[in-house]
Amino acid sequence: MCEDMLEENKLSDEEARKLICLARAGDETAKEKLMEAYAYIIGYLVRKMMRPISFRVQSRREDWEEELCQRGWAAFFGGVGRFDLEASNRFSTYIWTCVSVEMRDEFSFLINNYGITDLSPRSRAVIHETVDCEEIAETVAEESLTEDLADEKKTQDSLSGTAIKYLEGESSVRLALQILEVLKQYSSESDPITKTQLLDLLTEYRIRKYGKSASPGARNTITKTIEEILAEADPAEYTEESAKQYQILYSGYKEDRLKGKWEGTAQGKSATISDLALVHLFSEEQLDKLIQIVRFSDFLSEEEKRDLIGKLLRTASIRYRSPFSDGKMRFDPKAIHSRLSGMDANRNQEIFKSLNTIKEAINKYGRIRFHYNRYTSDHKLVHDGTFWELSPYHIVVYHEKYFCIGQRSGGNIYHLRIDLMTDVKIVKDRKGRMKTFENSTFAGAPLSITNWDPEKYMSEHIYMGYDDPQPILIKIKIPEGYTILQDWFGDHYEKLDVRCEEDRDIVRIFTSPSMIVPWAMQYGDFVEVLDKKIRDRIRRKLEEMKERYEDRGE
Repeated sequence: MCEDMLEENKLSDEEARKLICLARAGDETAKEKLMEAYAYIIGYLVRKMMRPISFRVQSRREDWEEELCQRGWAAFFGGVGRFDLEASNRFSTYIWTCVSVEMRDEFSFLINNYGITDLSPRSRAVIHETVDCEEIAETVAEESLTEDLADEKKTQDSLSGTAIKYLEGESSVRLALQILEVLKQYSSESDPITKTQLLDLLTEYRIRKYGKSASPGARNTITKTIEEILAEADPAEYTEESAKQYQILYSGYKEDRLKGKWEGTAQGKSATISDLALVHLFSEEQLDKLIQIVRFSDFLSEEEKRDLIGKLLRTASIRYRSPFSDGKMRFDPKAIHSRLSGMDANRNQEIFKSLNTIKEAINKYGRIRFHYNRYTSDHKLVHDGTFWELSPYHIVVYHEKYFCIGQRSGGNIYHLRIDLMTDVKIVKDRKGRMKTFENSTFAGAPLSITNWDPEKYMSEHIYMGYDDPQPILIKIKIPEGYTILQDWFGDHYEKLDVRCEEDRDIVRIFTSPSMIVPWAMQYGDFVEVLDKKIRDRIRRKLEEMKERYEDRGE
């Protein structure tokens, strides 16, 4: 059970920052002091949220309070870990926002999952309001209120007397915009809303925005407004061709929508226009993928990721839950790490800029000029001062690295790591005109490309080796060998019907003969190369290594 703590916060901002430093260093006493000082936030929010509906879920009241508390404390400690100690904003303001946002998200999940859809508009407004400063001031000492909360209280007081006046005599245009906003916030193709829900949410929307309850208007006026919205937003007639042009869906939208009336009206008339759903810019499946791509990008800072994901989420219904949530806890991206996650953000931005320059050159059939670097013992990139000039043909991603495939002047095809390229520019002549690329007989060259398969090409050039690929027979151990083959060659290998040991198969691959040597040594327990010349090269390498690692009594 969540402790009902609404104690006075006796910590100054300076004291809070000192305790945060100690807590991050593992000081349990500091952690407990922070919890005691800010427990009133969680206790207040639990009371506030549970008050309108607690009588309806008595059997689960304790469970709900416990889940809300758990979410609140998780948000609290996440905020303690993320708070910028160099920032000028107060910790109390920051942590209030962290906790309240997460707890309200959890509460929305609980009431939606439990099927509570008929809360009164005022109750919904209480649940979703930002802060009720007047009530919290009664239970928490006034000095514990942050400056931001006090300012918000003044703002609410000043708005409350003018909000309804602002609504008087509003036009049908504003009503239509309000209906569209409600559909945007609460509906989706997978989760439409009924007429009753729409009317309830419309009233709630106006309470939240203007501060007091005001009827959105007569039922028949709202119905007529919705029909006019549909007439403008959707095609005049449903056909298979026009199906993708619909911006708002509803039950029976494939029939004549303007003849339908609301279902379950007070007069008991029949209805076909119900279960309304706005077609959002991205489907939920597309949002899942986009957020995942942004979240694990190595080219964006944490601030840029948060900003982009926030913009993506604003295109969706508030009921949408990203793949980084299990229904209770927001996914913490720091729980998943990539080999490149620690790379300097500025270096990532430079790589991203190089990528864009190379893409522009490829699209315009131009050339690029750059330095090609290597790392030193002090982790710095250096070059010998020589500029490379390349006709870029393709960009590929190979084992976490971006490569540019192109032709260097002289006819050779190169595979160059873009993260090692700096000062990348498009080559221009003295008059400022872009120099065009050099074409090649290379199968992937722009003017000779014929069904070029990048996956097949990379399987033929493991480790992005330059030499010409050739067919190579290898013996693999069953079953482990096939997973290794799939990881490196995809579907581009052939199992031969040749007798072999019981736990072995013989397969043919087509790849780089020079790079197969380190590959075969890497997987020596599961792979054996059968080609005689390559076996000799592997044997020599192993002998060199044996000599290098012999015990010399050192």
